[in-house]
Amino acid sequence: MTLPRISVVTPSYNQARYLEESIRSVLCQEYPNLEYIVIDGGSSDGSVGIIDKYRSLLARAVSEPDRGQAHAVNKGMSMAGGDILAFLNSDDLYLPGALYSAARYFVDHPDVEMIYAHAHRVDASGRVFERRVAPEFDLARLLRSCFIRQPTVFMRRSLWDRVGPFDESLHRCMDYDYWLRASRVTRPGPADFWAAADRFHADAKSSGPMADTLREETAAVDRFLEKSGISQSQPDLVRFALLPRLLILAGEASGATDAERAQSLARLASMAPPSLDELVEVIGGHDEYAGSRYMASSTGIVERADVYHVLPPLVQGGIAGLETATEAQRRLSVLSRLRSAQSWGLPSRSFAVARALAREPWLIGSRPFWVQMARQSRAGRTLVPLVALARGRLVPPAQLWAGATTGQGKGGKLGL
Repeated sequence: MTLPRISVVTPSYNQARYLEESIRSVLCQEYPNLEYIVIDGGSSDGSVGIIDKYRSLLARAVSEPDRGQAHAVNKGMSMAGGDILAFLNSDDLYLPGALYSAARYFVDHPDVEMIYAHAHRVDASGRVFERRVAPEFDLARLLRSCFIRQPTVFMRRSLWDRVGPFDESLHRCMDYDYWLRASRVTRPGPADFWAAADRFHADAKSSGPMADTLREETAAVDRFLEKSGISQSQPDLVRFALLPRLLILAGEASGATDAERAQSLARLASMAPPSLDELVEVIGGHDEYAGSRYMASSTGIVERADVYHVLPPLVQGGIAGLETATEAQRRLSVLSRLRSAQSWGLPSRSFAVARALAREPWLIGSRPFWVQMARQSRAGRTLVPLVALARGRLVPPAQLWAGATTGQGKGGKLGL
């Protein structure tokens, strides 16, 4: 196989704590046709010394003031001569074999111009706390939520030439805006390999106020819908894409201004009112729709509290009825209790899940519930009742307890 030339750009600014590990994750790929470019924004924290340490192995290295991350990436891409382009932030990492896997995918799929792959999420020390598998591409889903993990993306130069550079006016969702623009001219392909580790820490932009991200995402989606003609032709898709962001902006106090909340309420009022299921899905699954499920603190990664305070402004603004909001909060409380059950022992955890399924049949169709249970189950143990449910039967709690503790069942100790 003739390996295509891959150009990787790393933008960096005062990230000395992570920069060397990031650089090494690229160089240690030992990919023979690599062009690696590091663009530093004039750091003052020792980053330049780290870059100098590896300068002989870099195709280009620049350290000078710039206008932000998007400008730095654009600058690096303008220097790049590769057939395949990618950028890796200075706090993220490539996993072993990522470049070879990307190259092989493009060779085997000559019609694909952009790919995204699976990613780990790691904390400041590099500990994996979540794994995200790349789903099949779906434009409606992308409009609803940015499921493409940036450090796993590779694209052909031909796509870059058609789509153009990153929007330098954006600071929180320059990548999401680009995926939307790219999807107007090509269909990104999910690739079945683990490409990168996306680091989450207190100083990361994604750890900032939720409203900062939602503000840019909403504007990017609005632009895409308008330029694609969807705003006028597909009102249901517009509602599907914007409802989660408007609900959170209307009620989430984290960084949203009074004017933004009022504008979001006004836009919501022009749409069909959110149903009970939609409220529970948006708020209970806000890691998918309104930022991360996790917060980075000085003590490590912690889970966000459930954003119940989204509901009162919706009631006051006439967007959701009091009865609907009250039932939504009750169901969110159920989801919260199940989330806390992950710290229990196996029998108690399984019993809590089975009991909740028996008492709360709405959980069967609740996406946040399924996502939550899957993430809590590294070995699949808390999925025991869900597998039984999928087979058309609900295991009585006593039977579930016995099966989980004695190892009876088709799949051995897990009872799967």
